[in-house]
Amino acid sequence: MLERFDGILYGYYAQAYITSFFSTRFTVCHTDDEQIVGLVSQALFSVSTVHGAGAHVTSLPFPEIGVALKYTYLSIFVGVYAVIFAKWAIIALLLQVRGPHHYKRRMFLWSLGILTGLLGTLQLIMMLTQCVHIDQLWNVLEVRNCPRTAAVMKLAYA
Repeated sequence: MLERFDGILYGYYAQAYITSFFSTRFTVCHTDDEQIVGLVSQALFSVSTVHGAGAHVTSLPFPEIGVALKYTYLSIFVGVYAVIFAKWAIIALLLQVRGPHHYKRRMFLWSLGILTGLLGTLQLIMMLTQCVHIDQLWNVLEVRNCPRTAAVMKLAYA
């Protein structure tokens, strides 16, 4: 298992090196907050993969199931903001392309960005509070008391 983890760490090191290489040569490509948040989400999901996410549940030792679920949920929690940052980057690009002359279009893009941030924050809050105790999301030994799971799923697929 440590060999897979070392390979993943070398992959992240190579990705960070390549990003820093291009960021010093070109002003267009540079490391931003959304790249860092995305990299953290990817790292957490890779840790969950090392612990068995993606493998069949019958082939995993029982304690590894909870650990894999825990790191998967953590990567999702961080990944929600990575997606929001990416959407904001597209909106910021469109705002610069539009220029100051298109007032209604600019207001629409600003309202779309605010709505995206509010819905992403609402989704994160609902995901964190869907169970009575947050560790019930990944703890397979406890009896689950998650009354808001259906509402979270409806918001996520809307």
